[in-house]
Amino acid sequence: FPGSNNGTGLFQTIVGLKIRDLYEQIIAERAGAPTEAAKV
Repeated sequence: FPGSNNGTGLFQTIVGLKIRDLYEQIIAERAGAPTEAAKV
């Protein structure tokens, strides 16, 4: 992630992981896994 050399790298990494989590959840829903979405 950009900005890892000015103190914000950790924050941006966490944000990136959160975004990837949401992205994977959306893909799972579109793939036909509504039960997984309901558990969250």
